[in-house]
Amino acid sequence: MGLSASQLKQLLGRPQDATYTKIDDTSFGSTDARETEPIIATPGGDFGEFILALAEYETLTKRAFTAVEVQKILTAWLDWAPRGSHPLTLQTDEAAILHLQRNLHYNGVKGKVVALDIETPKPEYVDELLKDLPASKNQVCLV
Repeated sequence: MGLSASQLKQLLGRPQDATYTKIDDTSFGSTDARETEPIIATPGGDFGEFILALAEYETLTKRAFTAVEVQKILTAWLDWAPRGSHPLTLQTDEAAILHLQRNLHYNGVKGKVVALDIETPKPEYVDELLKDLPASKNQVCLV
């Protein structure tokens, strides 16, 4: 059971009233309503789209990527000129950040990190963050 055409039109509004932008001028934001300005959004942000694209390609080719191939593809995507200086977005939430903070290992000890700043972490946390951030417990919406 879905929306009727009239319900969808009511929800979306009139196309001429929408705010338009060039896709090359922005990153994909998250769909969780934290944004206060108009955005182009998708579940999981940019990284969610990256994962979906990889999964679809694997389905179409009936071949799984190796970790090395995924790393090369991600690096190439991040270096892609039209992306410019747009940040790569990855959807998360406060509960996931708190989980990450409580479970982050620093100098071999868990639970010692306080006031974790996920946007500009202390350099000594970066290696562990890169290992722990992709875990599903630290994400709201990675598919």
